Amino acid sequence: MTSLTRIVLDPQHAAARADLADVDSLHKTLMRLVPDHIGPTPRATAGLLFRTEPGPVSAYLRKCPGKYR
Repeated sequence: MTSLTRIVLDPQHAAARADLADVDSLHKTLMRLVPDHIGPTPRATAGLLFRTEPGPVSAYLRKCPGKYR
């Protein structure tokens, strides 16, 4: 099953602004959602994809079918 979650970020929060300004920082923050030690490709194993959209400060997380359940 695939699900899409929208996270609305607080533009007043320094960490949110920092993550949106640096894709590597955003990636590291989102990877904290994935359990440790689930293999050599944890994002793929967990089925986690993310993207940012222009406009209001938000990020979308997509949970795709993956090996991790």
